[in-house]
Amino acid sequence: MKTIASYPDTRDLHRYLNRRASRSNDAVKEVSVTPVANPGSYFSARIAVEYRGGRSERLFFKDLSHSYKSKDDITARRDREIHVYRDILEDLDLGTAALVDIHNDDANGRCWLFLEDLTGTIIQDANDDLGFLAASWLAALQGSFLDRAEQLVSDEHLVQHNAAFFAAPVENALGQVRDRAPNSGAQLSEICSTYEEVIDLLAGQPRTLVHGGFIPWHVIVDTATSPPRVSAIDWELAAAGSPLYDLAYFSHWANPQAQERMYAAYRTAAVANGVIVPSDTDMRQILAAVKLYRTIAWLAQSAAQNYSATKVAKLVRRAARLSHAARA
Repeated sequence: MKTIASYPDTRDLHRYLNRRASRSNDAVKEVSVTPVANPGSYFSARIAVEYRGGRSERLFFKDLSHSYKSKDDITARRDREIHVYRDILEDLDLGTAALVDIHNDDANGRCWLFLEDLTGTIIQDANDDLGFLAASWLAALQGSFLDRAEQLVSDEHLVQHNAAFFAAPVENALGQVRDRAPNSGAQLSEICSTYEEVIDLLAGQPRTLVHGGFIPWHVIVDTATSPPRVSAIDWELAAAGSPLYDLAYFSHWANPQAQERMYAAYRTAAVANGVIVPSDTDMRQILAAVKLYRTIAWLAQSAAQNYSATKVAKLVRRAARLSHAARA
């Protein structure tokens, strides 16, 4: 068996794969571990396993034991992602990666997630055709939860997009803007003085399963299949919330022309999947409201992300435009 130096200690990984193989009276012959170049918050790798019995297997490995980024709710995020793959997505034909195995070893501080190793392309540019496929996929996802809103709202693992959630970043955003871009403080205070209306709008939306971090590089598209297979990855922020939350977040990364095509693609797919879509005017108001929340949340991270005064001021100006659109 070939041992490749990487994190975590691959000897432990090999031992675990051997124990797993022994369940079917097999043994590991060789393992190849290829770390993912941009793993996000956790160490991730593609694993190719050859067994002595002759079969081979390709896995996507995610080490949920440790995060590269400081996260005060790492345990909740870990449990949430496992819950989504194991208990929510497992029986749905949505193209998401199949759960292969979970290795929870609390005594040694390990939590390893093994998923199907997806083929395809990570979306790099929300403006291309893959972005429109992702928007359509959101409607298919939501169509699978038309009668499960109460179940999602009562799910203790999911983030609940309620009034408290949307209000959470406000005070921190105000403080950090005062510190990093004092000249923008009064403008943000004015925006936040009417933000309660936006909170009421967002908290009053119908509930569906929300990815929570639906950005281009969290979506893999395989165009070699017919129809193309779309798969969202990294479900650690999964929530019960507005059907338009993920669309708003994803479209942030697209130019205005691509956004219009994206919204049209979503609306068409939503109708096909039985998802009720608001009127165009109401839809745009809700999208602006979500984007306003996201902008305030980014401002609340100004210090952690080391935003310059110029960037903070730009975000505040963006928040002002969105506030007007969200309360139109």
